[in-house]
Amino acid sequence: MRYLLFGTVIFLLTLSAHGQSDGRIYTFQDHYSVFGKNNISLSLAPLIRQGFEVSYDRRIIERHWLKLAPVYFRKEDYSPSTPTDLKRMQGYGFKFQHKYFPYANTDSKMGIFLNYGPGFQRFDIETKDGQFLSFDKMGFECVIGMRRVFNNVFYFELYGGLATNFLNVREDETENWRLTLQEYNSMWFDFGKTGNFMTFGFSLGILF
Repeated sequence: MRYLLFGTVIFLLTLSAHGQSDGRIYTFQDHYSVFGKNNISLSLAPLIRQGFEVSYDRRIIERHWLKLAPVYFRKEDYSPSTPTDLKRMQGYGFKFQHKYFPYANTDSKMGIFLNYGPGFQRFDIETKDGQFLSFDKMGFECVIGMRRVFNNVFYFELYGGLATNFLNVREDETENWRLTLQEYNSMWFDFGKTGNFMTFGFSLGILF
């Protein structure tokens, strides 16, 4: 996880330096170009649960962006605990969403956006008693948020809304799979969260 995080930071800094050197980001062709044509950001909430989510936003027309967000989770725990606790977990997935800016202020470089679309995740878990569990999550997310741009390069996003996830167990070699997931199905950022729930997030990124 630390290697992925380190690599992402280096990548973002490289793109930032490139954007500043060619000067294109300082030429605002219209009211919404203050947010750039391309955006790359790192979502900070999944890091709490040892997850990793990077988003790439591509502007298609004036107020509209398409967003692709790969998601990766990995957790290992070899400490003594109950048999149903996980020993090793790995998951991956993606979100494909539409982002719409109904409002933007060029002077303050702040905008309000609506972000919505489907997502998919796949997880493989090994419990401490040697059992295995594999499951998929398919869902939909709709959030409203605020973006603030700094120095025409960096930006911060804060957002919240509603989400839903449906669980599909692919392989179940343990009778206690519900207990296995119970600990990781409480907070909105848990990898095992299913059903209908409130979602919140914040991210840091660059535009170019």
